[in-house]
Amino acid sequence: MALLQDLQNLGARGAQLKEALARSEEATKHGMILPFLQALGYDIHDPTEVVPEHTPVVGEKIDYVVMIGGKPTIVIEVKVTGKSLDARDQDQLNKYFSMCKVARVGVLTNGFQFIFFTDSEQTSHMDASPFLKIDLLNLDESVVPILEALSKTVFKPNQEIKADWKYVNDIKEFLSRETMEPSDEFAHFIADHLLPDNRRVNQRVRSEFKTFTKEAFRQFLEERIAASRR
Repeated sequence: MALLQDLQNLGARGAQLKEALARSEEATKHGMILPFLQALGYDIHDPTEVVPEHTPVVGEKIDYVVMIGGKPTIVIEVKVTGKSLDARDQDQLNKYFSMCKVARVGVLTNGFQFIFFTDSEQTSHMDASPFLKIDLLNLDESVVPILEALSKTVFKPNQEIKADWKYVNDIKEFLSRETMEPSDEFAHFIADHLLPDNRRVNQRVRSEFKTFTKEAFRQFLEERIAASRR
């Protein structure tokens, strides 16, 4: 898959240039964001297609907007490489997404991490949770087909972005959290399924099963990694 190779190459190049990219937002834009859009097939040399500093209203500038059919369809908010992407950054992207009125995809990025949002719950209002996350330094090949669906030759703004992408991402994040630090509710769920029917799941049992669950996840992941290397 050409896109996979392009993304792997971009991630490797970015890792080599990490210090230089972190010097400024402009360095991040030119070194990572534009090549990323180019990998998706968008013409970064056409300022009517990839628009820098798009101004939806007076006094507001969006880092990049990808125009499709003359409409601002993909809204991109860029932060400097090395910055953690947080809720404040998401709020800023949300504001720009709403300003564009017809946007379908919002992208929050620091050049390595790309977080994708859409408006699956209410038209022209960006969802609170993303439908896709990618990290070019640790690329999950399974998400590349989803990203390819946003490429210039495939993406159609009038088509609904699949809700299952968003829910799959939400489930992955949920499992990731529970793997690192199982909650009382998740430990109760596991204990309730494994213990005899007459055994009461109290706080002591929940606490024990939080430890058991965390260790089980650790062993499971280690075994899967070892199996993949055989």
